[in-house]
Amino acid sequence: MLLSGCSRQYEIRIVNRSTNDLNMLYITWGNNEVMFPPIASVSAYNGEAYGAPASDVGVYPSCRMPTSDVLIHYLIPGSRPVTNSVRVVLPKEVVEAVQESHSNFMFIVNADGTITPTVSARPR
Repeated sequence: MLLSGCSRQYEIRIVNRSTNDLNMLYITWGNNEVMFPPIASVSAYNGEAYGAPASDVGVYPSCRMPTSDVLIHYLIPGSRPVTNSVRVVLPKEVVEAVQESHSNFMFIVNADGTITPTVSARPR
């Protein structure tokens, strides 16, 4: 019997297509929270991106997967740092694809600051 944790492993990926690095990024839903390392902008070189390894970063949470919406928080560094919090509604087909083990959650941070939820294929 499973009392806590997640019933299966899944990944949450963040793909940064904006021209800003994303620092202190975390995602919350219900009582769950997932932290990410800094994520480079698509225009930054890996060595010059505040320690960000890449513009595509994934983590494997140890909590139940989200099923309706998530809140994504991140800091854009600069002379006047900006903190963003964006609520992202998860489309039914995305949640179903992840639940059926055919894919993982992927959130794309677009150049205009919007965030698009989609799925990413599981590696074979």
